[in-house]
Amino acid sequence: MRKTLLILLPVGFLLIFAACKKSSSDSAKGLTGTWAFLGGSAQIQSTSQQAGGVTMVTNTNYLTKHNTGTITINKDSMIVAGLGYSVDTTIKAYFYYNGAVYDSASQQVSLSIPPTSAAAKYTMVGTDSLYFPNGGILSALDSASVGQGSTYVLRGDSLAILSQSVDSSNGTKTVTKATLNLKRQ
Repeated sequence: MRKTLLILLPVGFLLIFAACKKSSSDSAKGLTGTWAFLGGSAQIQSTSQQAGGVTMVTNTNYLTKHNTGTITINKDSMIVAGLGYSVDTTIKAYFYYNGAVYDSASQQVSLSIPPTSAAAKYTMVGTDSLYFPNGGILSALDSASVGQGSTYVLRGDSLAILSQSVDSSNGTKTVTKATLNLKRQ
């Protein structure tokens, strides 16, 4: 269980670019350039059925720290250079039987994601969304990645990329809401 829970943190952040699809296409005007990675946050909830009719729900919330790296946005691709961070958080697990909580547990987790580099193609969708046909920026490192999207908010020299994803693989449903904060260099 602990190993699975530890994997959820980085996977949640790697899935940071998941969720919305709209139709239409615009240029990347305003987004192009080099952006410093200021940090990210995520809320992750996983639900799985255990033996004996028990349901386990885990909740993890975190803010990254010791953030490094840049993302260079071109008109049709993003290049990640040296993106890394660390996380200190607590994973909380609740065990349900017949719809009622009968036990809970928590586990402190500290981990560091070493500086990583990657590239990902994207297309603009509407005026506030991006679509990554081969997965998001960091999930480009995973050959099993599928198309993902996200919305963004551009205010002056600040860019926030917001996403929500739902993954129901391996009998576990994982819902991730994440934000990635960047500042124009």
